[in-house]
Amino acid sequence: MSSEKLIGVILPRIGADIFSRIIEGITQELKKYGYNIVLANTKEKEEEELKYLDIFQKENISGIIFFPFSITENHIKTLNNMKKPVVVLGREASKIRTSYVTYDDYFSAKEVVEYLISKGHKKIAYIGVSGNMSVQNLRRDGYIDALLENNLSVKNRYQVIGKFDVKSGYTAMKKILALEEKPTAVFAALDSLAFGAMRAIYEAGYKVPEDFSIVGIDDMETSSYYIPSLTSIKYNYKFSGESAAKLIIEKIENKNTMNKKIVISYELKERESVKDIN
Repeated sequence: MSSEKLIGVILPRIGADIFSRIIEGITQELKKYGYNIVLANTKEKEEEELKYLDIFQKENISGIIFFPFSITENHIKTLNNMKKPVVVLGREASKIRTSYVTYDDYFSAKEVVEYLISKGHKKIAYIGVSGNMSVQNLRRDGYIDALLENNLSVKNRYQVIGKFDVKSGYTAMKKILALEEKPTAVFAALDSLAFGAMRAIYEAGYKVPEDFSIVGIDDMETSSYYIPSLTSIKYNYKFSGESAAKLIIEKIENKNTMNKKIVISYELKERESVKDIN
């Protein structure tokens, strides 16, 4: 394979719905320029991310599109010393001297919580994920600020942090259901967490949205087919992949090109999982 026609793509996970859409966007755009990809799955581990950055730096790769699980000081140091063109995808990368594509995580989270508030909900729980990740911090901040700006109290007991999978959403919701003063709505930072939460709600003898309203972020393909269908924030993940591919081509073809920041917009997809209790 020619070194001039390969782009390294580093992702934290491969199987998730959003990453399949991102890869579709990347490959579709790169194909226009005759490039193929070499894909690396880091399994959300920093050491694997740094390892693949080093491997792709040494191999016959023309450029790298990197979607980090989080950005640490090690990432910043490594990326700022890279000799090959790199584009960061999915994370705020202002400390890194390169172009990057990110998502409007704070305002999307804030808007979906404000949507719940507009439907009369004052007791809103949050299910998030652990880790030093700007994306999850931004989504939690959006949740908190939406409550505060609407003169609603922020309760620690309403915030449960887990992992990325459906099981974590299920476990988190069981903790919320055990509370004496239960919320009327739940904001899950990921659709996968929302699905787990919905399962826990049904097992406990409650219904969505009659007893609990629930919203998510990501608008996974299954979100519109779930019963009830899930109200969620939709990002154009395919477009984000296309955008990252265009940026890496620019860097390969013109090393003096200015670094760019692209923020992917969002859309609130209103479905069946929220009850108006006004």
